[in-house]
Amino acid sequence: MANFRPEEGMSNQINRPNRLLRLLSFVVSTFLLVACGGGGGGSQPLTDNELERLEMDPRVAQRTAILERADTLLKSSYHLDYTFRGNGRTVQDKVEVSHSCSGSRCRDSYGTVTTIDDLFNNGIDTTEISIGNRGGFNTATLEGRLAVPRTEAGFTFTRYPDPKAWGLWGEHGYAAVQIDSGRVAGRVDGNHVTGEIDAVGAYALGTATGSNPSGTGSATWRGIAEAASTRTFRRRSGTATVSIADLSRPRVDVEITISGANIGTWTDMRVTNGRYSAGTAGRNHLVGDFHGPNHGETYGVFDTGLYVGAFGARREEAQ
Repeated sequence: MANFRPEEGMSNQINRPNRLLRLLSFVVSTFLLVACGGGGGGSQPLTDNELERLEMDPRVAQRTAILERADTLLKSSYHLDYTFRGNGRTVQDKVEVSHSCSGSRCRDSYGTVTTIDDLFNNGIDTTEISIGNRGGFNTATLEGRLAVPRTEAGFTFTRYPDPKAWGLWGEHGYAAVQIDSGRVAGRVDGNHVTGEIDAVGAYALGTATGSNPSGTGSATWRGIAEAASTRTFRRRSGTATVSIADLSRPRVDVEITISGANIGTWTDMRVTNGRYSAGTAGRNHLVGDFHGPNHGETYGVFDTGLYVGAFGARREEAQ
């Protein structure tokens, strides 16, 4: 975090970096689950007819059901680059906001708590959605728009970058990476503020098993991943492979590859109540949960410092 000195700030509030960063973290956090809508809405919210057509798509219905019954939330760190200008001053920084998650709640490194419910009540109008499939998973590209001015901790955003998310889901979980990049405007302590923000984060949610895979022999889960660079804030897609060499002593290996490049391999992760993890935030961190009957699917998030992303994988039948 930058060293903010009183004479460098644009107002009393913006001189308190924790308050600003908590707000940015909360805004990005609650924007991460763009509401399900569809059609080429451009910058306008989707019409009732467009929404009705989408709700009839079984893939969208499946996604909605997963989100509604979800009781477990995972979130990566959020990486933010921002510049604010106002009252003749400029505040600029590049920061990482980590998360600690338990059940349906995540707390960030500034103490802000978000829940699955917050993700649904995010003040975003969906303007466009494109549904497809890849690697045996349903996929969606979603775009949204800030519906109304948003006020948190004394800051009011009247303009915020249109969020764009790339999601994937199977039968028991959902995961996505989101990028917010563009101009911002609002008011701080009565002062008009403008600037730019680039932000990226990832999340996964669903109804986790809460139990470990067991049995004899080995098991492999194969699927897909979505990632974004924390330098260029551009999305890249790829694959995910999750494996356990010995089910009688379950230790998890995960390999993430995007666009032909190996992003990371996390090995020998202990499984506790169906969850596996390794590393620390911003330093080759990965965390995932098993979902569904026979631990048939697994979803998680990762953060290497250079890339942030999410993945889903489905269990292969034993040969």
